[in-house]
Amino acid sequence: MLSHGILPDTHVLPNVVKACGKLSAFKLGRAVHGFVCKYGFDSDSVVQASLVHMYLKGDRIKDARNVFERLPEGDVVTCGALLSAYARKG
Repeated sequence: MLSHGILPDTHVLPNVVKACGKLSAFKLGRAVHGFVCKYGFDSDSVVQASLVHMYLKGDRIKDARNVFERLPEGDVVTCGALLSAYARKG
C-alpha cells in the first residue's frame, strides 16, 4: 500500500498488527507501531488495543503496558488480557 502512496486506515491497521502477532513478526510489528505513532493513529483505541494484544502474544508485557497506559479509553477485554499476562508471569 505504502509503495503505491496509499496510507492504511483505522480499519486496516488493527488487522496488520494482528497478523504480525500471529506470525510472531514482532520486528515488523514494532515498525507498524512506529507508523501508527508517526501518522497519528495512536489516538485510535482499536489500533492501540491491537498493539497491546500483539505485544502480549510476544510476551512483551512492558511494551503492552506502555501502550495500554496511553489508550484513550481502556476496555475490559484489553485490561483483562494485560491482567492475565501478569498472572501468567507470577
